[in-house]
Amino acid sequence: MKWFFPRKKEKEFFVSLDIGSQAIKSLIFKKEKEKFFILKSFLEYFEKDEDLEIEIIKKNLSFAAAWIKEEKGKIKSLIIGLPPHALKEKIYHQFLIRESETEIIKEKEKNEIYQKIFQRTKKQVSQKLAGDFGILPEDFHFLSLRVLEIKINGYEIPVLEGYQGKNLEFKILAAFLPKVCFENHQKIFKELNFRGEEGLSYLSQTQGLISFVENNERSDGIYLDIGAKLTKIFIFKNKKIEALDEFPVGANFFDEKLSQKLAMRLKEARILKEKYSKKLLSLETTNKIKEFFSFEKNEWFKNLKIKLAEMTQIKIFPSTIFIFGGGSLLEEIKEILENGDWQEFFFIDGPKVKFIYPSAAKGGDEGEALSDYPSAAKGGDEGEALSDYPRAAKGGDEGEALSDYPSAARGGEEGIFFDYSENFKNIEKINKKDFNNPQYTPNFLFLLDYEKKT
Repeated sequence: MKWFFPRKKEKEFFVSLDIGSQAIKSLIFKKEKEKFFILKSFLEYFEKDEDLEIEIIKKNLSFAAAWIKEEKGKIKSLIIGLPPHALKEKIYHQFLIRESETEIIKEKEKNEIYQKIFQRTKKQVSQKLAGDFGILPEDFHFLSLRVLEIKINGYEIPVLEGYQGKNLEFKILAAFLPKVCFENHQKIFKELNFRGEEGLSYLSQTQGLISFVENNERSDGIYLDIGAKLTKIFIFKNKKIEALDEFPVGANFFDEKLSQKLAMRLKEARILKEKYSKKLLSLETTNKIKEFFSFEKNEWFKNLKIKLAEMTQIKIFPSTIFIFGGGSLLEEIKEILENGDWQEFFFIDGPKVKFIYPSAAKGGDEGEALSDYPSAAKGGDEGEALSDYPRAAKGGDEGEALSDYPSAARGGEEGIFFDYSENFKNIEKINKKDFNNPQYTPNFLFLLDYEKKT
């Protein structure tokens, strides 16, 4: 008699790849009982070499594939955040007048309306931005068009079908990039045969941030993602996104100053800046760098105010400015936001600056800074997984994780923590020491967008 045993189900893993302007960050996670578990992370920097960027993408994906193979698993889906200098997200408003005021909108008309407003949006985006990019309108690729808000005769409604009225208004979030950039990344994934069962999922940081704001109290305000080459601005009011834009000044601006003043390569300047941010330098060196950064701090702030004036008619803001991204680690950013001259702008009470940490710690109340900030130390080696470095409580050994940034013990920097267990029911608590770093916050915004879509 032959015995047949059911084959053990192969473990399924998800890979998240965040391609930045200066670094590539990868996460591996699994899903069990409708909850996500973060398992592994990779972080590697590159400078201005696009070919090196491609090689690092390939290396990160190869690391992920090898790790999953060791775990005897398979790739379920590859979740991708494309580089911010290429991928753009804009909000557009579309208006449409129906023929009938009283007829109820049914499915067929709903589909026709959406098709019409999406076509209008694509045409508007392509024509307006073709000049900025220097390419033809047909050479844009649209990753997504999402309806953020619908109004009929001035009243907001949750869905279009089943309502009646004549004047329709839509707020649409469009995500797009040059087609050649999209095709180049597609080629990489095809060459590596790295797709997963569900294929590739290109995700929106903005949509992830919208989900975060919707599920958190006291979340109105200005959000700043301070990356390497760009600072992205998001304005939320009454839990809705009012405007978003960016300006081309980020953390690299400070690297270039150090490189110029100290006659060092940009890579060395970036590593020195990171040590400065983590308070690893002598008092004399720290004060000298602070002096160097005085102009850059004010120039960044000036660009922020110019862009805010361009992007919104709002002059009175909620009291809080939320910051994240690698550039937010510079204390100059928080200092100028709280103490700078805001001129024609007014804040209800403040402004008060808070970090958004990608920490899943229960009890991560606002104003609490965790003491497990991880340092991918060893002199800032590139490509190391943050989880490879244990927290060292005593004595500056290489690989120790700092316990005093952002000033958890001294002065308690205020911040907001992603609490997946409470705000997003199908995302499990993860090891907080691996991800208590605002640099990783964009990764988790992509994950929130994936969670919402699935």
